[in-house]
Amino acid sequence: MSTETLDALQYQHQQVMLRFDEFSRLLYAADQRAATQESLVSLIVEIGMHFGFEESLMEAGDYAEFDHHRRQHLGIMTELGLMVDRLESGLGLSELARGVDFLRHWYEQHMDSSDCALEAWLRLRS
Repeated sequence: MSTETLDALQYQHQQVMLRFDEFSRLLYAADQRAATQESLVSLIVEIGMHFGFEESLMEAGDYAEFDHHRRQHLGIMTELGLMVDRLESGLGLSELARGVDFLRHWYEQHMDSSDCALEAWLRLRS
């Protein structure tokens, strides 16, 4: 795997984390429900593009853990979709904050375990 590809993965991880931070910040800001919804959609788009990039690398490299890794991606995307529903239904901000804290933590753990394993595997294959 090229250095540029690894750099792209790291950059995408950083961008997703920035989107999580922006969404969390807006959850606590007064009168920001519309901006919060836009921020959540932006997070979903960013993480979706990143997952698509990762999955294309896994598929092209015939990654042995592809199905498991992809199921993890589908799980968080489902949870983010449910968060959109909760936000649109007017769920309290404290409940939404707990949800985003959980998802942010999940994503950090995913980067530290599954994504690190993927990167190591891709390095060995290059």
